Amino acid sequence: MGYATAATVGQRWQSFASYAKAEGVKRLEYVTAHLAASYGQALAVRVADGELSAAYAQNLVSAINTVMGHVTQGEWQSVSPTVDT
Repeated sequence: MGYATAATVGQRWQSFASYAKAEGVKRLEYVTAHLAASYGQALAVRVADGELSAAYAQNLVSAINTVMGHVTQGEWQSVSPTVDT
């Protein structure tokens, strides 16, 4: 992963991290696929309201899969931005 890609994923991850913190999840080891799907559902509402594009919302969910895939050494079961949300 290049520096620019890592920076972009990091920025997108921060959006999820803020959501997780608001939901009471403050440690990475407590992030679950259910939490990621809930975040995706919240994003879907924002897309429906015209606040976000669908493509950007999908990128935000994909960032979760990227980060969690790395920190769990591939154990993370990816959340689909279109199926699970």
